Amino acid sequence: MYVIYHSRDLDGQMSAAIVLKHAKENKYHTTIDFIGWDYGDPIPKLEKGRRIVMCDIAFPIEEMYKLCDLSEGSFVWIDHHASAIKEMLDNDGPAYCKAVIPKVKTIRGRNKDSLMIEKKGACELTWEYFYPVSKMPLIVRYLGSYDSFRHKSDENMILYFQYAARAYLTNYKECYNIFEYFEVFEGNYERWIERGKVIKLYLNVEAKDIFKTAVDIKIDGYNFKAINRQRFNPNNFDLNYKEEGVMSYYYKGNGKWEVSLYSDGPDAIDVSVLAKKRNGGGHTGAAGFITDNIEQYLNSE
Repeated sequence: MYVIYHSRDLDGQMSAAIVLKHAKENKYHTTIDFIGWDYGDPIPKLEKGRRIVMCDIAFPIEEMYKLCDLSEGSFVWIDHHASAIKEMLDNDGPAYCKAVIPKVKTIRGRNKDSLMIEKKGACELTWEYFYPVSKMPLIVRYLGSYDSFRHKSDENMILYFQYAARAYLTNYKECYNIFEYFEVFEGNYERWIERGKVIKLYLNVEAKDIFKTAVDIKIDGYNFKAINRQRFNPNNFDLNYKEEGVMSYYYKGNGKWEVSLYSDGPDAIDVSVLAKKRNGGGHTGAAGFITDNIEQYLNSE
């Protein structure tokens, strides 16, 4: 069995940890190869005839069909990214994916149609798939809430928890250890939240200085602030901007640049559409892609 998961964030890593938990409890963990993957990575080469579980990511549509063929129909795709889900549905995606993606609907926004999906993180969906009748642990709920933008209405508690979790959890095995020592961890949520508050205070000060270095650019006619920084989400730092969005970018190596797009507020746009046009993907308010020509965006004012 292969487990292909989004390696970049805790939503994907916790999803893989949940699969590992289920596998160990049911004595099939020795048959699993875990493959962390992020957008821009090469498509992994897999053996034919093994079950495939994919969490929190999607390959291009033609590669998704290949996975179904390789697995001989035993392919489970668990995702919550609007752009990937829409592409699968628009291409009459095979039935294997439709039972485990959240409900999808299209609503009309200002001068555009926006794809809206049920607000759940991939790790929450993974838990529900493997443990349909078991109570979801609070850490799974918290990590999923952050990755599905439900932290905006909870007075920052989910955001604080996310920053503390990033300090302690860096891969799916460390996420799995939470389940191994669950009784000890369960009593420490408040401590993690308090530590996250301290981390966010520091990051807020740093973010305001970083934002002063932003330059004005355009992407597909939309105005963006561009910042040379990894993983810089302005919506987490109480930063105000009049543009439709913010672009952060950094050099990954091998001639590749990773670009993240963010948009929020009354003039928000669906950045997943912009990312998908560039072979990336993501959510309506946060998405990304890989490019080998960053200059085309920086010289676009």
